[in-house]
This record gives sequence, C-alpha cells and structure tokens, in this order.
Amino acid sequence: MRLFENIVTKINLAMMWFCGILIVLMGLATTYDIVMRSFFKAPTQWAFELNSYLCAAVAFLAGGFTLMVNGHVRVDILYLRFRPRKKALADACTSVLLFLLCAVLIFIGFQTAIESWQSASRSGGGLNPPLFIPQLLVPLGGFLLGLQAIIRFLSDLRMVLKGGEGER
Repeated sequence: MRLFENIVTKINLAMMWFCGILIVLMGLATTYDIVMRSFFKAPTQWAFELNSYLCAAVAFLAGGFTLMVNGHVRVDILYLRFRPRKKALADACTSVLLFLLCAVLIFIGFQTAIESWQSASRSGGGLNPPLFIPQLLVPLGGFLLGLQAIIRFLSDLRMVLKGGEGER
C-alpha cells in the first residue's frame, strides 16, 4: 500500500510543478498580448484562448495535489472543534461525495471527450484545437483527484479504526 501512496504522491507533486510551469506560461502569454496590443496595436488572436485552456489545465490537474496538502475549501465552524479521530470520521463519511464527484468527472468527462473526437469538433477560436484535447483534462483531473482521495480515505479509516494521531 505504501508503494501506491508513494506513486500517487510523486504524480501529484509532478502535477504541482507542471501546473506552476503552466501558470508561468499564462503570464508570458498575457504579457506578450498586452505588449502587442499596447505598443504595436496588434493584439494576438490566440492568447485568451490559450490562457483559458491553461487555466482549465491548472484547475483540473492540481486537484489531487490540493487534496494532498489539505488545501480545498471546507466549512470549519464545527470541524475545527473536533478531535483528530472525529475529524477522520467526518472526512471518511464525506469521502463518498468526493468519490461520486470523481466518478462523474471521469465518466462524463471522458464520454464528452470521445463524442468530440468522433465528431471532429474544434474550438473555432484563434488556436482552433480539437476540443477533445482540452476536454480530456476533466477525466484526467478526476482520476488524479480520485487517486489522492483513496489515499485520504484509507488514512481516515486507519485513524478511525486505530485511533491516535494518524498520518496527517
């Protein structure tokens, strides 16, 4: 089981670095577009669309890493008052919803990407890429989030069953 956790952790750490590079590329594309528009009166036709796709990539690919570092938003009014074991129980119970979300992202996202691939749909924007390429980010992001959710669920389960401080 440790091997699975190590592999998923390394994948999500790699995604964090990859997303960081994408954010830098977004900044460069935006800067280039601003310079071209402001100084040369020649705005790019591709920068906005590229940044939209890169932003979507960051949002979907960083989900697993964000769960790994406990960075997702939650309502902490009661949760912060819980002892570690009760927090783990609450997290384990709500994991069902997270797994459902991951399943929807994977299955519906993949189905949508396949339909776009079969119909040869394109964006129609300045870059005009095939739509299935950015649409594949949805199931990939759901998969990465789901892998990390499995690790979190098992950690919560160990905490609930054995008690103690767990691995958080």
